[in-house]
Amino acid sequence: MSQRRHLSLGAVLLLVFLAGCTGFGDATSEEGLFKEAEYDWDTEADVTIDLGSSEYTAVYDIENRSSMAIYQRTRYGSDRPLGIEGVKFRHENGTVVNASDIGVSESRNRVTVDFPADQGQFAFTGSKRSKQFTLTTFVEGSYEVALPEDHRVDNFVLATVRPRGYETTMEDDRVHIHWDSVTSRSVTVNYYLQRDLYLFAGLIVIASIAGAVGIGYVWHQIKELRVKREEMGLDLDIDDDEGRKPPPGMR
Repeated sequence: MSQRRHLSLGAVLLLVFLAGCTGFGDATSEEGLFKEAEYDWDTEADVTIDLGSSEYTAVYDIENRSSMAIYQRTRYGSDRPLGIEGVKFRHENGTVVNASDIGVSESRNRVTVDFPADQGQFAFTGSKRSKQFTLTTFVEGSYEVALPEDHRVDNFVLATVRPRGYETTMEDDRVHIHWDSVTSRSVTVNYYLQRDLYLFAGLIVIASIAGAVGIGYVWHQIKELRVKREEMGLDLDIDDDEGRKPPPGMR
């Protein structure tokens, strides 16, 4: 009876292990993979990323490649699956297929996508934090990232763009960041709303005025204290007095 119980427990553990290696998991779901999404397939870069308020879309040019591992790096240095939705593949003849023709499986540390062809374009949708974006470099090559409307990255105090060596262009009031070649582990863009720059400048002015007023107040207090000390005779020059005469009022 004990042996049978051990065999049953082993079977359950095996099923749990297999469930963690293939199929859907915490990062992917059948409903999410079939989520309706629109993509701009007319791209020039190898990887084109369009940032929204809470989501982003990514379009990859696929060349001589049958699959892609999709993951993100944790703060502890390990990898974990990256949640993706609305997966689509565009064949070279322009035919676009969805998750029904794209193999997607999730393991403990990544999502593996099997393409229906080794040439074409692959796209997916992901979620992002407000004004912060980081994506692992699954494909090396040229990159383009389009910021939301009215957002900027030209102030180094409020923005971060990595890797360096990029250029920016303005198209329909949207900043586009271009890299000719990305070989780093990830692409990071932290940006700000244009009006935030004015708020930041206003805070600096207010802080400067407050600092000047504070310094003026302290200086005035020191000056008053010095006058009071002189009136009380506490600021006599001891060297000139040579210690022979007591201070006024103490003779």
